[in-house]
Order: sequence, then C-alpha cells, then structure tokens
Amino acid sequence: MSPPTPQAVMPLLPGIPAMGESLDVALSDLPPDTQLHSDPPSALFLDSVKNLGILQPIQLIRTSRGASPYIVAAGRRRIKAARATGMESIPAIVFPEGWVRPAVLAIAENEQRSTNDLSDLLAIESMRQEGFTDEQIRDSIGMGKPRFESIVVMQKLLPELRAALEQGKISIGLSRAIAPLPSAEQQKLLPALRAGSLDYKTYRKVYDEYQAAKKAAGGGTALPGVATTAPAATAATPPAASNPAPAPAPAPATWANTALPWQERAKLLLHEELRAIVPDTEADTLKLIAQLERLLDRALEA
Repeated sequence: MSPPTPQAVMPLLPGIPAMGESLDVALSDLPPDTQLHSDPPSALFLDSVKNLGILQPIQLIRTSRGASPYIVAAGRRRIKAARATGMESIPAIVFPEGWVRPAVLAIAENEQRSTNDLSDLLAIESMRQEGFTDEQIRDSIGMGKPRFESIVVMQKLLPELRAALEQGKISIGLSRAIAPLPSAEQQKLLPALRAGSLDYKTYRKVYDEYQAAKKAAGGGTALPGVATTAPAATAATPPAASNPAPAPAPAPATWANTALPWQERAKLLLHEELRAIVPDTEADTLKLIAQLERLLDRALEA
C-alpha cells in the first residue's frame, strides 16, 4: 500500500490568504544566532541598520513548540544585524501557527524581496523530507528550474564545507562554485578551510588542476554548471617521431568558442570576464556577480 501523500497532511500553499500581524518582537524571544543559518551581515549592512534601523520586517510564524514562541521564516541576517548593533526588538510580520509551512514562506519572501540561497536550500530540503517532489516545490513558490538547481547543487558539498557555509565561514557564491567538484577535489580545499584561508583563488587553483588532469586524460573540460561536450573522435595517428614537437595544449572552454551553445557561451562570458577583473577580497562584489548569474539563469529559462 502506498504511503499517504504529503498534501493529505498539509498543502504547500494555504487554502486561504492570511494577513500577518505587524509587531515589534523582542530579540530575546527569537532563536539564538547559532540557529539562524545565513551569511553573516556585511559591514555595509551593519552600518545601514545602525543608521536607518530595520526597514523590511522579518517574517515569523507563531509556534507552541520549542524554546522560542516564533519560527523565523525569513530575516535571519536582519536579526543578526539587529543584535550586533544593540537593538532590543525588531519589526516583524507574524502569521498564525499552522497557516503555512515556514519553508514556503521563507522562499516566497526571499523571491519577493531579495535572495538568501542558504535559507532557500534549507527550506527545500525540509519540503523534500516531507515527501514533496521538486516540481511541486518549484510550482508552489514560483521558482524557475535553473534557479532551483543552482540552489540544490550545494547539497553536493562535503559535510565540513556544508557546515562552514551554514556558519558563515564561506560565502554562498564560493559554495556554489565548489559544490560540483568531485569529493576528492573538495577534500583538497579542507586544509585551507581549517586554516581560515579558503577563498575563490584557492578554489580556482584546485579547479584548474582538476581540469588540467581531465584534459590530460581526454575527459574534456567544463566550468561548474556548464555541460561538457564530448571530445570529437579523431583519426588514428601514425607512430610518433623520435623527437616529436610538443603538442599544443587544448584550448579551454571559453565564451569565444562558437561551437558551444549560446546559453553556455553566455554563462562562460559572465564567469570569465567578471571574475577576471574582480579581486577575491571584494566579497560584496562577488555576491553581486552571483546575483547576476541567477538573473541570467532566469533570462535563459524565459
């Protein structure tokens, strides 16, 4: 006998709309920062909160379970910033218990306001564990398949890297770049992670060495998230001369390669050109590039 469908318990979307209650909620009533998985607030964001306060209310759902009377659906970085700047309360929109899953509200709020891919990833994982299919999840929150896949790819991170992401030790953008690498290549990044020096330059060194090894083995090359085209068949070659000239290195995948589909060329152009001119220390700019990559995925889907 097949198990009951998740919808029999609680649908992804509420049957009727609900108006949230606008409140100032004491920060002491919310879960501690260690339970709020998100990138840490940047210095610029902290300055903004210090000077202007919290302009966008967080989203909470009442709960009768747990140490806190609220589940944080959206606004984890805002809560951290409010605490870091000495605030005692934070504006919030509070929804009734049982009205909607926190995971759905979290992603919907992120999509309407900005993005918090880690929050989205945790929410998607929660809904998957309840038995919902990826298609059901995407349809319920209005998220396109390219953006969805750009989030769930981070499930491929090794546990130590995943923990570092959730603790804010590595950024979303860097995590997304690392995730498609095989586990053996991710292992090579762990010493830098433990030393606190893992950055995009370190990743790129490991990635380039990995691609060079693939080329040497005839496996082709591709940037993470870009499909690898199978190498063309070559005719048999005569035996090598006693002192053959070194063969030229195969050209790497690049946006200028007209043999690639235009969608892949567009992604390569954004990745190669922008990453080449932005220093690894410019974390905020790299986050902006990651947002541009997501916008490109949406445009390609449309």
